[in-house]
Amino acid sequence: MLKIGLTGSIGMGKSTAAKLFADAGIPVNDSDAVVHDLYAGEAAPLVNAAFPGTMKDGAVDRRELGRQLALDPDGFKCLEAIVHPLVRKRETEFLKRQRATGADMVLLDIPLLFETGAEARVDVIVVVSTDPQIQRQRVLAREGMTEEKFDMILSRQTPDAEKRRRADYLIDTSHSIATTRERVFEIVADLKTRIAKGISGMREIIFDTETTGLDNRADRIIEIGGIELFNHFPTGNTIHIFINPGDQKVHPDALAVHGITDEFLKDKQPFAEVAEQILTFFGDAKWIAHNATFDMGFINAEFARIGLPPILPERVLDTLSMARRKHPMGPNSLDALCRRYGIDNSHRTKHGALLDSELLAEVYIEMIGGRQAALGLGMVGKSNQCSSR
Repeated sequence: MLKIGLTGSIGMGKSTAAKLFADAGIPVNDSDAVVHDLYAGEAAPLVNAAFPGTMKDGAVDRRELGRQLALDPDGFKCLEAIVHPLVRKRETEFLKRQRATGADMVLLDIPLLFETGAEARVDVIVVVSTDPQIQRQRVLAREGMTEEKFDMILSRQTPDAEKRRRADYLIDTSHSIATTRERVFEIVADLKTRIAKGISGMREIIFDTETTGLDNRADRIIEIGGIELFNHFPTGNTIHIFINPGDQKVHPDALAVHGITDEFLKDKQPFAEVAEQILTFFGDAKWIAHNATFDMGFINAEFARIGLPPILPERVLDTLSMARRKHPMGPNSLDALCRRYGIDNSHRTKHGALLDSELLAEVYIEMIGGRQAALGLGMVGKSNQCSSR
């Protein structure tokens, strides 16, 4: 049973995301709801013993408890020592029930996932985030919330940037509920694919092509480059192949973009002779490209010419579509996204399939909020196990 850990700082929209996971049919264990339940019963006398005067009518008076903690912030450690073991017990009971029902995945909604070391208890980490200004507006709109209280809460939480860095998936709630729901369902679908294949990790190929022109009915692929990621980490495995387009000449406009000449391509293998190499490298991985409609149009046209079936749409992810959802005001070209995310592309004087794949891999990891700190793409070429020049 796959355990998804959902977390996010205050005001990020975590509760909304959890409800959307439930709408997608994923059993959810809500730690906040568990704490509320514990405060209404089992935990009340224990909390009152440590914080006298905080129990009223058999339940914890949260306002009084908050007042005492504001006067003595060190009291949080004492409170956590009381509550966290009880929350863990409820979580264990929840997991036991879900295993008994045969659930293939569950979601553990854990506000302090990183702060309490709970990341070790889950298989996948999903972080909910939003623009800091939106976060502040949401939180300060809550009854009884003040700037001082908000700042105190933030000081006890792992910074959002660090959470994003450590995430497997990111949900940006800056936009509409519909957009958030689409992202949640996208994550669920991806995880179900992983479970169905019986794999504990996710293999993806970030790739790019260069062509003789823009019309895949006549123009041909002359270069393909790709980088393998596993669980959003680069493995060091790459593919880079130049391809002879036969009688099709490179259009002057295309030449100005990538600089690949007819003369250079004369001694390269035709697509039919490298197709198996390409398919072997990609295997069952997801095909990820920027403006994937263009690249896959050419890929599938080449496969059709030699009698091979097309790559189906469900195996393809388009980072341009992702970028347009995330940054609707644009621009969302690869160069623009590099500037947005502070990725150095100063060496990109011409388009090149492997170079563009390297840059896109960094952009992709930034967009999904994955473990970009580990994206040491300087390794590209050091373990180039599938290369033909």
